[in-house]
Amino acid sequence: MRITGLSLATVILATSALASHVSSSHRLERRHDRRPDCTKDMANFWSGYKTPPGWTATVCYRTDFQFVLGNNSTEHYQFAAKDWCWQRHIEEFVPYSYTCHHLIGANTFEIKAEGGSLNLAVVHNKDKCDWNGKVLGCKA
Repeated sequence: MRITGLSLATVILATSALASHVSSSHRLERRHDRRPDCTKDMANFWSGYKTPPGWTATVCYRTDFQFVLGNNSTEHYQFAAKDWCWQRHIEEFVPYSYTCHHLIGANTFEIKAEGGSLNLAVVHNKDKCDWNGKVLGCKA
């Protein structure tokens, strides 16, 4: 009986140690989350790649992100790319899907939820656009 008690205690200690390791791994992953940098790099790349004439801004956002666009005509709003940021989790890489669009001339882009650097990156012409963290307003 004493051996069984020792074995059970050993199993409990091993399980506790494993849970602590997994918890530490998740904290470490959050600390080394590269998605904010990836999102910014993505917006910077697409803002300089095949930008249309009259370009005023490039916006990259998580695919399920909610926003309101002032003018969604093709003269003022064009698709740039569908792209991904890959985040390493404990046993695999997980893709996070983003969509990037160009704003052209006068237009507004207003977010309807918390943006944050994981969900949204904006690159804009500072002479033609104002960005307050919630609304991007651009003039022609």
